[in-house]
Amino acid sequence: MKFVDFHFRRAEIVVIAQRKGVADTADLDRFLIAWFWHRPFAAHRNPATSLVNVAWRMGRGDLTVSEAAALVEASSRGRPLYRADDLGAYLRLTDAERTAWRIRTIGGYDFSKRQRTMRRRQQDRERKARQRRAAGIRPIVQSFSKIRPWESLNMSRTKWYRLQKKAREERPHYVAPKLRLVHRSERPRRLAWVLRADARGVRAVQVRISAPGRAA
Repeated sequence: MKFVDFHFRRAEIVVIAQRKGVADTADLDRFLIAWFWHRPFAAHRNPATSLVNVAWRMGRGDLTVSEAAALVEASSRGRPLYRADDLGAYLRLTDAERTAWRIRTIGGYDFSKRQRTMRRRQQDRERKARQRRAAGIRPIVQSFSKIRPWESLNMSRTKWYRLQKKAREERPHYVAPKLRLVHRSERPRRLAWVLRADARGVRAVQVRISAPGRAA
């Protein structure tokens, strides 16, 4: 199984529960159990209290400690689900919801990992094709070896390429700007990655650090 950041996955489980509105439904139990499968080490000190706090974040503010203790016991029955697709099926997360909420570590039960991989590869191919077109690179079907522009000019292929090279050499070259020394006070502050949950889902963003160990 591929390494998964449990800290990021716990945040995504909370976000999915909030978006689905499971606070007052029977599905809240499965979300709390899924969170407890990926619990941090600090939750071992007082598991029931940790689940009460997580339930409050999911929208349920009246979960009792005894109910949380029952969920802790229920989480030990069976095998924990760590694979993305298995956990997505357990939480009934669709691929449309996964895409709209920017969920990355939990799969959609209606779209397999193989299908997601093929879709991602297709998107990568399309993105690289757009980058090549923006850089002025011609597609293979429009390459010079296919359209053979020297034939319409009644010249040889070698002469045509030689003229193209000469035209490129006569173009003005880009002159890089001169660099200057930057004083230490003008340098940007240090940046740190933090997790933030908003209306678009869980995102990793950079924030400036105003003091060591404290994010601005």
